[in-house]
Amino acid sequence: MKTDTTDTTTGARSDTLSASARNGKELFEDHDCQSCHPIDGEKQLAPPISGLFGSERELEDGSTVIADEGYIKESIQYPGAKVVMGFNNNMPSFRDLMTGRELQEVTDYIKALR
Repeated sequence: MKTDTTDTTTGARSDTLSASARNGKELFEDHDCQSCHPIDGEKQLAPPISGLFGSERELEDGSTVIADEGYIKESIQYPGAKVVMGFNNNMPSFRDLMTGRELQEVTDYIKALR
């Protein structure tokens, strides 16, 4: 009998995540990112991350941006650079808290939550 490995927090099947995305999931949880960034799309203090990658985001200044890898990494390191419409600029920077590899792993995890 095969056991269901669907992650109830993210809805993602943990056995389909790459090793990098699995590490990114752990980092996301270790840094308590889900306390502000919901997975499931319920609006809280910060934009939800499920379905974020590849989506168009409307920003506070009225411009739009596609949430590609560069946008995700910039948002983690320099959260005030592009603030999503309807949200405040209250996220701390993780620029000095994550290595380049860890930043990529968290980005890979967010990309997997399509």
